[in-house]
Amino acid sequence: MARYKDGQSVIINNGGKNEVGIIVGRVYNQKQTVYDVLTERMSLLLSIPAGDANASIFLNNALTKTLCTNGEVEANLPPLKQILDSGKMPSYREVANGPRSF
Repeated sequence: MARYKDGQSVIINNGGKNEVGIIVGRVYNQKQTVYDVLTERMSLLLSIPAGDANASIFLNNALTKTLCTNGEVEANLPPLKQILDSGKMPSYREVANGPRSF
């Protein structure tokens, strides 16, 4: 399974529709890593599994590897540090898993 870093562009399959976003955090939960992703619509999606086609929302490993890692597709967002410093990150709530990683 691919491991993604904070600020890396990824492609999310959201109910059959592909969206581009950036990783803003990750949590190791129940023997798997789930990711928090900020989409280009400035929506924050929490606890997204990587490559789990059984989930309604998941990181599309194949498309991310093909399009994002070689630079063909990048999220149309400012750098993650700039988003965090400017206070433009959408708000989020703590969940039962504990605090988020950012």
